[in-house]
Formats: sequence, C-alpha cells, structure tokens
Amino acid sequence: MSIFAKSSVSMTPAEKLRNSAKELSSPAAVAICGMLLALRIVLGYYANFTLAAFPGVKFSLVFIPTAICGMILGPIPTAVMGGVGDMLSFFLNSTGGAYFPGWTINAALSGFIYGMLLYKNNATLPRVIISKLIITVFVELLLGTFWLYVQFGFPYFEYLCARALKQLVTTPFEIIVIFSLASVIKKAKLVKARS
Repeated sequence: MSIFAKSSVSMTPAEKLRNSAKELSSPAAVAICGMLLALRIVLGYYANFTLAAFPGVKFSLVFIPTAICGMILGPIPTAVMGGVGDMLSFFLNSTGGAYFPGWTINAALSGFIYGMLLYKNNATLPRVIISKLIITVFVELLLGTFWLYVQFGFPYFEYLCARALKQLVTTPFEIIVIFSLASVIKKAKLVKARS
C-alpha cells in the first residue's frame, strides 16, 4: 500500500486500520510522517498560547499536521505521530513541570480519529465536521478538562464551560482550515480522488 494509492471511500474500519499500518512500511510515508511530526513540534512551540484568565485553556495550530497526516497516512501512523509529537514537544520545550501522559493520550486519540474519518476519503466537508466535532466534544472538552482536573485540581465544570466557549470560536476555524488543506492535498495527488 502506498501513500499514492487510489482512494477507497468504502473501506471498512478494519481495512483502514490494516492499510494505514501498511503505510509505515513505505519509506515515503515514513518521511512524510517525520516531516509532519517536525511541523507539529514547531507549531506547538511557536503557534501555541494560553489565555491569561484561564491557564488551562490553550490555542494551538498543532491540529494542522495531525489532520494532514490523518488524510494521507490513516489512523495508525497519525496516532503514533500525535503521541510521539506530544512527548517530544514536552521534553524539548519543558517549562519545568512534570510530564503528564493524559495529553499524550489526547494527541494520539485526535490523530486516530482524524485518520479513521479522513483517510483516503477525500476529506469531504461532512467528514471533516464529524471528525472535528468528535475530537472537540470527547477528546478536547470532556477528556481534556478531566486531565486538567487530575493534573492541577482545576474545577471540572468551570473549566468545561471555559473550554466550551473557546471551542465555539476555534472549531469552525479549524474545520475551514482542514477542509481547505484537503483540497490542496487532493490537487497534489497524495490521495487521489475517487471518480
């Protein structure tokens, strides 16, 4: 299986998992995954900021390489790239705090979801919206707020509301960016359109 393989909209979840795992045997796929990992780390360092009023609420552009990886390589490589990217970002840019594996789980889950819904499906607008909404509600809001509660003792419902307001603003922007990137990827023929 190659990253330049023809699109297959009708793949079952098991086929997606199997095909995306095979992507890791391609040198080109590993190189793309490595470049996207590097981009994720750079964006995490330079395009990541926290709101002063709510120290647990972050804005970040790391979703861009994660979504691209999901479109091109599928759920397995993207989950690995997300998890490894989170760990490397922490250890390269540590501010003295302790490493917390919850954020690595979130990064891997986000990559897995992007890969399951966008891999070789031309990232249609409904699929982009569904993937982003699943990640927003279950990974970023519910699970992410829980990690803040576990890690720092922040009040769960107070931070859930604050993070929900932030997501109302950022989610439409992220959907537009991901869908726009899907058009570029399609034109670059990394994932060929199904006719």
